[in-house]
Amino acid sequence: MFQFLRPRSSDDEVEGVPHHIPLSEIIRDRLYLGSALNAREIGKGQNPLGITHVLNVCDFPVLSPGLHGLAVEWVPIADDGTDDVFGPLQGEADYELALRSNPGARPVGAWWRCLAFLEDALSSQVGEGSRVLVHCAIGVNRSVTIVAAWLMHSWRWQAHRALQYVECRRPIANPVDSHRQQLVAFQQQLHIRNRRCTMM
Repeated sequence: MFQFLRPRSSDDEVEGVPHHIPLSEIIRDRLYLGSALNAREIGKGQNPLGITHVLNVCDFPVLSPGLHGLAVEWVPIADDGTDDVFGPLQGEADYELALRSNPGARPVGAWWRCLAFLEDALSSQVGEGSRVLVHCAIGVNRSVTIVAAWLMHSWRWQAHRALQYVECRRPIANPVDSHRQQLVAFQQQLHIRNRRCTMM
């Protein structure tokens, strides 16, 4: 989907990533967070963790589906936080229509495509033994946002708790303010209340 968003070579983009940071394990033996370089290494067969599924939320492609038996999904999200990540799911035809009226339009509802991929990969029937890498360029912003949203959706956690959990496992995690705000709005969409302790 959104094949027309492939404006440049992914090799150039991946080579531009400033440094190598190892994968971070979010859920033991199941869910990992990392960078485009991590994904590229896995795509070259350097896969000691046995990653089976790769979700790329960079705005450039990194791996081709089926490479070394990997299930790969590319869901482009802007790094600057301007995309409506949790908006309604938008198909390619709807996006092309939006582009006609506004040439600068970005896709809406990336989360729903990410969720479908993650649920398929991690479901108990299909996902036995599946190991999923969610990555963006460096593993600081977009991939952190999607992993935090998955924790909120799956474990019914507040945005703050999900982000803290991810930050403990990946200390460089630092979503842009807009993505943080979208996570708080997503918490409301999920009807997850802020829990407050009271002294007795």
